Amino acid sequence: MNKKKTQKEPGHYVATEVALGAGIGTALGTGLGNIALGLPIGVGIGVAIGAALEESAKKRGEIREMTKEEKKKRGRMSWIALAVGLGITAVVALLFILLK
Repeated sequence: MNKKKTQKEPGHYVATEVALGAGIGTALGTGLGNIALGLPIGVGIGVAIGAALEESAKKRGEIREMTKEEKKKRGRMSWIALAVGLGITAVVALLFILLK
């Protein structure tokens, strides 16, 4: 079988490793009895490994440039994620105040 080499979009390796690092960090934090400590450690390790893999893939030519449509979509998704995050924060803060 002849495997075709596919190019990944920018951020692919970082996103994948952050997700893996978050899972490993949660498990580590549970084992240590402090999830709040393990999660950022796992995410930090995931970012570091993902950035190294991303840089290596760029040098090998495995990362393609993003199209204009992809850039627009990524920008919209960032704003949506920010809005959802702020909304959740507002709801939690309101519930905290009301239930105090």
